[in-house]
Amino acid sequence: MNPSPSAYDLETVALHEIGHILGLGHSSVEEAIMYAFLPFETGKGLNGDDIDGIHAFKLDFLY
Repeated sequence: MNPSPSAYDLETVALHEIGHILGLGHSSVEEAIMYAFLPFETGKGLNGDDIDGIHAFKLDFLY
């Protein structure tokens, strides 16, 4: 069963929203899960920019 072309991938949306819960803002990198606008596609995973954001947040949180 193929998803509708206008349907968002639940995992992608969940990853994006969990990023906000963890304190991440929107990214200017279009390939990042934290980019402000999610494209209508499936299977989008974490990008280097997302991982860098988590590392930066983790370091800020520890100090």
